[in-house]
Amino acid sequence: MPYFYVVLFFVLGAFVGGHLNRLIHRIPRGEALGGPSHCLHESCKHPLGLSEQIPLISYLSQGGKCRHCGKRIPPRYFWVELFTAVSFAALAYAFPLDLHPVMTLLSCLIMAILVVFSGIDFEHRTIEFKHVLLLIPLGILTVWMGGLLYPDLKLPPVSNVLKATAMAAGGFVLANNYGSWIMRMFREPRYPEYPIGFMTVNIGALVGAAFGVWWGVGAALLAVALNLIFKRVVRIPDFLTLIGLLVVVVLSLENNYFRYPDAIFNALLSAGIVVLLQALYWSTQKLVDDDQYDPIAVGFGDVMLAALMGAFLGLAGLWKGLIVMGVLGIFFGIFSRVVFKEKQIPLAPFITAGILVTYVMHWY
Repeated sequence: MPYFYVVLFFVLGAFVGGHLNRLIHRIPRGEALGGPSHCLHESCKHPLGLSEQIPLISYLSQGGKCRHCGKRIPPRYFWVELFTAVSFAALAYAFPLDLHPVMTLLSCLIMAILVVFSGIDFEHRTIEFKHVLLLIPLGILTVWMGGLLYPDLKLPPVSNVLKATAMAAGGFVLANNYGSWIMRMFREPRYPEYPIGFMTVNIGALVGAAFGVWWGVGAALLAVALNLIFKRVVRIPDFLTLIGLLVVVVLSLENNYFRYPDAIFNALLSAGIVVLLQALYWSTQKLVDDDQYDPIAVGFGDVMLAALMGAFLGLAGLWKGLIVMGVLGIFFGIFSRVVFKEKQIPLAPFITAGILVTYVMHWY
């Protein structure tokens, strides 16, 4: 019976993947999500018949070309259908529908949304962080309900998941802050975010590493309050906070002044709590893209996806998911740099793969 569900969900995933392709194409272009499918080429736009919408088979039988205009269909359409089919089948195998129906359906729903994010990131190298932010509570809810309904799965407790969510977000933002600092040739940002932003995160991480999580969060909130009082960003240079954080971590290795690994744990957790507050605030604002003046190493949408990885996997699974993401990302990065001369790597597909592999293998 489990293999019946695997086959069923493979077929279901392939059809869902076809609809996800439509979302991947239309959402970034602001097109209507409804309406019949058609050739994506502006010079054609021919409505697709039923025989042209059979997932996987239609692409292969047509040789990857539109039957009407003969122009090439991007391979992404085939790979999205295949990946979604394999993902659904793997989740149906890991969480059989007859034993864990809620986990099966919720996991497939989240995976489908992640495929859309991944496809958009792969094509456009950007993700709308507000959309990912909305998915984080669903990830936490899935783990909570799964643990409540199916104790045999031994899913991580909610407290563990919340810590993993914050630590993943904090770790990715700190990686971005160090990377961006290097990309700016160690100069200070020209346009720091007001009243809360990456400089605030650095303060929280430094104080958190030295004195504890809530001291770090309190210091960051104090910085936000000062920004609001003076109606501008009260700067504490990145040189002081980023170098200071490294100094605290190094001193913690000797356990003379600060305790290892508590310093790292507290820095990530403090930074992550501030990042999530930052995301909530930013989601209510109209943001201006100033990347040309202050280049960034990691997009904020990727930060939110990392937080979702923590929400879905917990602390133990997070590290394993990051390893899967890193290995796949490194191989793809080398390949795309050598073959296609690509310099920018989309992280969303590899974060999605890390979540899928870790979840299916029960590595949480």
